[in-house]
Amino acid sequence: LFDLCDEYVTKDTIMAELGCFGGVSTEVFASRAGKVYAVDEWADCYGDINNIQMAHARFEQMQYRMGNVVKVRSQSVPAAEKFVDGSLDLVYVDAAHDFDAVCADIKAWMPKLKPNGIMCGHDYFERNVNPGADGVRPAVDTMLGSYGIRHYADSSWAVELSEKHVVVIGAWCETKAQEELLVERIIRAKELGFDIVVVSHISIPEYIQRMVEYVVYD
Repeated sequence: LFDLCDEYVTKDTIMAELGCFGGVSTEVFASRAGKVYAVDEWADCYGDINNIQMAHARFEQMQYRMGNVVKVRSQSVPAAEKFVDGSLDLVYVDAAHDFDAVCADIKAWMPKLKPNGIMCGHDYFERNVNPGADGVRPAVDTMLGSYGIRHYADSSWAVELSEKHVVVIGAWCETKAQEELLVERIIRAKELGFDIVVVSHISIPEYIQRMVEYVVYD
């Protein structure tokens, strides 16, 4: 996490961390950033309410000590509605770790980033160590793989968003399953506001061509 902060977090950074628990990583961010919005339910999601209560108490002690942490007690996707589009420099995703939840967090919080902002998170390499994190890497690759994903020793990941969001998709439409997969990828990219370039060596169905900005045949 320190390596990621060295690259992307300064005293001018306004950021959100999704999933804070006891505030250990939140404190690292707060020691570098101008303001940290800390988003967490602190709910009984792990089946041990005493553990959650102790973590919340540790978080509040850290919050008081640091002085630049704003607690947002909410699920991560609804919390995004509280933020103005284009208002954040960085979002760190570390809430629920299943595929659908990570995709939903990225989709909800991407518009909140400034042009050239940083979308990042944790547990990219944890699927073999922590089975509960199986969904992280596939979700990040699916939603953001076109950007080029940076990786860190603590299993953090990061992507730098370009001011104009363009995604290039290599297409194989020789079977119905491949065609359906291409459509799914296009829909996900469109939901994130991308312009899309499809590159293929065979003809692309006309209805798919109408879904994208450009089709290039190699």
